[in-house]
Amino acid sequence: MCAGFPDGQWQIDRFRGCWHAGLTYTARDIRTGAPVGSAHVTITQDFQLANNRTTWVETDTLRMDSANGVVVGGLSATWTAGCSSNCQATQPVPFVPGTWLSPGQTLTGTTEFSNPQARGGIDHFAPGYTLELLSPGSIGDAPAVWATPQLRCDAQVGRSAGCVVTDAIPTYEANSSTNPVGAFGIRWAQENLAGHPGVPGGEPLHRLANRSQQSKNRNTVCGTGWAPDLLTVPTDSCDEYPFAATREGGSMPGPDCAELKPHVNLLSLPFEVQTGPDGAPIADLVHAPAPETTCARVHVPLTQNTDIGGDLGRFVTAQRIVDNGPYWVSAA
Repeated sequence: MCAGFPDGQWQIDRFRGCWHAGLTYTARDIRTGAPVGSAHVTITQDFQLANNRTTWVETDTLRMDSANGVVVGGLSATWTAGCSSNCQATQPVPFVPGTWLSPGQTLTGTTEFSNPQARGGIDHFAPGYTLELLSPGSIGDAPAVWATPQLRCDAQVGRSAGCVVTDAIPTYEANSSTNPVGAFGIRWAQENLAGHPGVPGGEPLHRLANRSQQSKNRNTVCGTGWAPDLLTVPTDSCDEYPFAATREGGSMPGPDCAELKPHVNLLSLPFEVQTGPDGAPIADLVHAPAPETTCARVHVPLTQNTDIGGDLGRFVTAQRIVDNGPYWVSAA
């Protein structure tokens, strides 16, 4: 993830961030302010968070790529990390302040952070950094100042507190091999419902943690007017999309939602197959959606319905998705 990406752009996933950035330092005459030398340095950072820990270590490097004038002998370098809110930089310097950096040399060290959370706690923050370079006997540039992307530590998901990169929105992937009917229903809903809910790059779904409201959402979509078809779908059950455990769930009464029922052959065909041998669709619309329809209910074998629900619950915990937290859905 951290190799070959553009200069100055953070690369992030749910639990990691890294970047490199070039910096030009200019030394100036103390009396006249005229430039008397310069150097180009490269900053590199790489941090790793965890879903079950609120401490983390970051690897920091500083390399002098080139220098001229009075700077050819090197620079004094002081790198300091800080944190706001409940976060603390427990090891704020990756190397001794004032360490000498010469052309072609690389300084490497670590900074360490901690953001403990009491049960139910949550904290949004971004560690910040200051790099001061100095060529003795001259005036240098003001210290460089920057920060990481927004991070979050919380104790609201699962049994342990943990931390994530806030802007890295995770993707729940429905298993189309073991749950072909359920996955097909998700994909159909994403392609055909207004707003294409949950499609990566569009509008994400948002977790709903309140179990009572989840039940209300489920009853809204799968209660009134639902009739299982056990001849077509053995152990038929109602699977709703968007999921009941999302803020987008329960958006319309069930009779107003699109309703999808697979042909019998869908239960044995690979997920990728969209039509039967005669070219006919492998799923029937019991109730076609209007242009503004925002929900679907799908006839799904009960085991596939419960498997997808269980997978989703484990995904929410593993990715530390707090109440109202966003995520994408893929059923490819």
